Amino acid sequence: MKVRVIIPPEPLITPADIPGSHASDDVAVAGMIAAVTRTIDGPSGWLSRSLGPQTLELTGYLCGKRFELPYPEVIAIDEVAFEALDGSETLVSVDDYRRRGNDLIFSNALSGAHFYRIRYEAGYDGEPVADGGTGPVPDEVKQALIMSVQHLKSIDVDSLYVRSVEIPDVETKHYTVTDQADGLIRRVTRSLLSGLEIKYL
Repeated sequence: MKVRVIIPPEPLITPADIPGSHASDDVAVAGMIAAVTRTIDGPSGWLSRSLGPQTLELTGYLCGKRFELPYPEVIAIDEVAFEALDGSETLVSVDDYRRRGNDLIFSNALSGAHFYRIRYEAGYDGEPVADGGTGPVPDEVKQALIMSVQHLKSIDVDSLYVRSVEIPDVETKHYTVTDQADGLIRRVTRSLLSGLEIKYL
């Protein structure tokens, strides 16, 4: 089973949320925010939970009538398809499945083993749970991100995160957290986020 991000989430915080003398649109701080978020959020993160709303796609063999979609909270199911015997992809009618919370439930006709492709939206959508939403992003998450970026800024070591710069039109920067920085972020955020972590058996 594989899950990949089709549409990534918008940043949960901005450079303006990080204390310090940098500009509110500081590119380096924005890069640190993105790198820190990737170590926590969605399929790439250790929390095993989607934070900002994002579109995910799961592919793999599923067997049975009920299946729990990974990286909750699930907002909506966009599309379900399975591979037919001739290798072609067949879209599943919305009448043949339903969502209950984070679970996908198939009708009896589709309860056997199939190779599925399931595209769904997950994360905290800001809508009240009582109205069918998944609620706001927990305050602990934003605080953990702010604290982690503050730690990266205070260390101010280039080797802490890897940067690649491309200059076709102007300049594109990519920030990737190294193993050393990842360990630091985990230590900083573990106590704040331990109640939100999902541990799959």
